Order: sequence, then C-alpha cells, then structure tokens
Amino acid sequence: MNYSFQQGSNVRALSESSTLEEAKRANPFQSTARTRALDPFQLHSSVRANHRYRDLSETATKEGSLSTTHVGAKSVSNSMHGISARASRVSATLSLVSLILSFYLLQDQMGGKVAAGVLSILAVHEVGHLVLARRFNVPALWPIFIPWSGACILMLKETKDSFEQAWIGLGGPLFGVSATIALHCAGVCWHSKWLLSVALWGYSVHLLNLIPAGSLDGGHVAGFVGRWLFVPGAIVLFLVVWFAENLSVSGKVLFGLLLLHAFWCAAAFLAEKLGFKDAPKEQKLSIRSRRVVWLVFLCLIYVCAGGAILVNLQIEELMIESQETPETLLSQDYEKD
Repeated sequence: MNYSFQQGSNVRALSESSTLEEAKRANPFQSTARTRALDPFQLHSSVRANHRYRDLSETATKEGSLSTTHVGAKSVSNSMHGISARASRVSATLSLVSLILSFYLLQDQMGGKVAAGVLSILAVHEVGHLVLARRFNVPALWPIFIPWSGACILMLKETKDSFEQAWIGLGGPLFGVSATIALHCAGVCWHSKWLLSVALWGYSVHLLNLIPAGSLDGGHVAGFVGRWLFVPGAIVLFLVVWFAENLSVSGKVLFGLLLLHAFWCAAAFLAEKLGFKDAPKEQKLSIRSRRVVWLVFLCLIYVCAGGAILVNLQIEELMIESQETPETLLSQDYEKD
C-alpha cells in the first residue's frame, strides 16, 4: 500500500518497499515526514512522545529552572538556578563556616552582641545580592564572610547587560538598609545603645558602599545610569580612605584594591571622552528604567546619610542620660562631701 504526505505544495511519493517498521528502526526518536506518511493514523505516538520527552529534557536542563517537566509517567529534575545540588551544599557549608569564624574573631574586638548585629546586617545584604541575581537567572553561590573585610558572593555567569548588573548591585543595599532600619527602630524602642551602635555601623557601611566607584555597589549602578560618576566617585573614595583612622591590615589591603579599580574605571572613562579609546555601544534601554534606578539609588543615599546623623544624635542623648542617673548624682554628692 502506498501513502503520500503533502507539506505546502510539495508532494512526495514513497516507494512500495518502504514499511513502517523500517522507518522506525532507521530513526526511532524523531517524527519525520516519512514516518507520518507511513502511519496516517498516528500509530507511532510512542516514538513522538519519546521525541518530545528528549526535547523538553534538554530545554529544562539548559534553563536550570526549579520546575519539573512531566511527560507521561516520566519527569525531568532540574538543577537549582543553574547550580548543581552538590555545589550548592558545598557553598552553603563554606558560607556557614566563614560566618562562624568571622563571629569568633569579631566578638573579641566588638563584643558578642555587636558582632552578631554586624554579621546579621552583612548576611542580609549579601542575601539581597543573591536574590536579585537569581531573579535575573544569574547563578550565584552563597556568600563568603571575610573577617574585618565584609562578605562577597561569587556569580558563575556574567550579567546580560548593565541594567541587570545595576539591580543586582542595588539588591544588597535594599535588603541591608531595611535590616538596619529595623535594628534602628528596635534600638529606639528599647533604648538599647548597642543596637543603635549596630545601626550606625550599618548606615555608614552602606553609605560607603554606595559611592559610585569601581567594584562597589554604587559603581555597578554608575555603569548603568551614567559612567561619568566614576570620576567623582574615585575622588570621594580616595578622600574617605585618606581621612580614615585605625584601619586594620586587611582593611588597608581591601581599600587599596578598591582604589586601584576605582581609578582604573575613571581613567577608562576619561580616555573614551578624550578619544584615546573607543566608547562601548550604548544600550537601547528606556529612559524610565534609568530614572527608576536613579530614584532608588538617591533614596538609599539619603536614607543612609540621614539615618547615620539621627542615630549619632540618639546615641549621644543616651550617653548623657546614662551619666545623669540618680545613682550617678548620689555618687557625685558623696565625693564632694
């Protein structure tokens, strides 16, 4: 029996010697015009199901999503955000170990309560970067805490454009400043000096991190809203390091690397403007998206600056109140007598 298959205006005749079994054995995992012509009643549905199962498996594996694709009685399990389960467990273990080590080293210098508060803000800050990175399908490992230097996350893939990079950079300050505000409110309600001290540290560190220079979070934002910010950002960062006091050895190394990268970015921008270097192609992004990033960036700066000033005044008030307690006054009168 002869069958023919028509696609568009092309009509192809099949030879009498071709059979359905031969076509299936020749290509068992692909539904072609030849097999469809030999099987007009779709008797080879199992072959097509296997073909769909293979295609969906490859697509789901490439995307690295959390979903599980079901085809018939089979399912395809996917890696988590482009990271294997084993790598995720190893990264989480290293993150926990570095957190415990940082707390052990910082508690002698700051005290247990302040060290716990500082590391809490750092952890929330890095989780913000992690959440935004995974929101844009950029695989990233759990944060690693570096004693006396902060923390960092490792992204396993570059961002698609500067828009994604800006929002991933803003994710840390958005989460970290929110945690700082919560600790600030708790310190005001409970009249806790150590909570206010942690809040002051959180506002100050985030304000420093928002400087539009180099590899700081503000530098990632500057790469999207305006690369001209690299020049004043490098100058501001240099002045901060110049007037900083009591920097540890790790702090000096860290700020030295940040300064080098900041001046490199500023020099690259000036070279482009002077014609010594080709400027990168401008991305076709809406003005609204730039305005939104600008607004969030400026709001974070104002909140950190205003919060630092307010917390400093509240700490001074608590110190004055603690010195003028009735017990302190009685002891002063006793010393005069």
